[in-house]
Amino acid sequence: MARMDAYDVLERLAVGPGAIVYRARQARTGREVIFKLLLPDEVSNPLDVGMVMALKPKLAGLRHPHIAEWIDAYVDPEGAVLIYDYMPGMAGQHVPSKRPLNKADSLTVARQLCQALQAGEQVSLPHGDIKPSNLIVADRDREGIFIQVQDWGLADCRPDASQESLLFMAPERLAGGSASVSSDLFSVGATLCYLLTGCVPVQGGTRDELLQSWPEFSPDSICTMRADLDDHFCKWLGWLLRMNPADRPATMAKALEVLWQVVAYASAQKPKPAPEQPAAAPVSTTAPTQKLVSAAPVVARPTAPKPTAAKLHLPASPLGPTALKAASSLGRVSAKQPPAPVDAVPSAWPKRLVVTLSLLTIITAIICFSLWMTWGPGWTDELSRRWTEWK
Repeated sequence: MARMDAYDVLERLAVGPGAIVYRARQARTGREVIFKLLLPDEVSNPLDVGMVMALKPKLAGLRHPHIAEWIDAYVDPEGAVLIYDYMPGMAGQHVPSKRPLNKADSLTVARQLCQALQAGEQVSLPHGDIKPSNLIVADRDREGIFIQVQDWGLADCRPDASQESLLFMAPERLAGGSASVSSDLFSVGATLCYLLTGCVPVQGGTRDELLQSWPEFSPDSICTMRADLDDHFCKWLGWLLRMNPADRPATMAKALEVLWQVVAYASAQKPKPAPEQPAAAPVSTTAPTQKLVSAAPVVARPTAPKPTAAKLHLPASPLGPTALKAASSLGRVSAKQPPAPVDAVPSAWPKRLVVTLSLLTIITAIICFSLWMTWGPGWTDELSRRWTEWK
């Protein structure tokens, strides 16, 4: 109870299937935290407290800007308590209605999700339950849209998943498999579909029904509902949502590699703003009206230049090694800073040659001076004699 007294509860944020979530303040530091009280075993979807406590050392070392920081976990008479860092924002399930994502936002959220999951991949700890309600979405003045992933690693601490978790779960997980990098990527694709359209990709009340529904889902429906999205981004989402894990990106780094190319291509496709129309020269007010009309210059409105970036070729389906090879050929060169032509790069050979000859001359002079100091004025004869003896 002493540990609970160290926090002042400010408000209740939510009641979930296995916990009540509060916003609280740490009395000693004034830091705002998420105070999650796990409900007793009689609830529909409880967490195994022993498994949660066993995760403490691993979760304590998981640090990333887009992951809710794990602060503490303990058990008291009221139940088990989990404490995380608090970030103000809205839960992901409210994004489609309260804060719709535009084209740029969709790419940013996808990138931040993959970067967070890459941090878990590096410590061999997949999230296991990526879904809208496990995301906090906020707008920051300088950074723009910013997400935070919550409840890391707790998926395997439940005897069964909630209904919401099942809707965004990879097929191999629905069939009873454990969490993995590949299953997290599938859940990222399903979650992004919801954030962009406000609709869950598939419907079903049981695992079997969802397993039958996923093969009928087409990622092309995302572009149909959101015509403003880039076609390559929709193909990237389709790559994550392949039924067979072997057809998805092998690692988070591979998924991010192609996503970076999609982002670069989308940036290159933005039309440049048209230059401002030049102001007409002043006309004398004493001129007749007819001359004013005839003398007024007709200035054509310039049109925005068409983007000249090379088209990014991503195979329609499935995206795999071929896509990675095609994407990597573009590199990460900014469209605004094209590489300089070869002829424009000055050659460095003349400068290197002068430096080399100068060094050889200095070394030769030092050797000759040393021999003269050792053998006197006849050092050349002495050197010749020694060379003859050596031969």
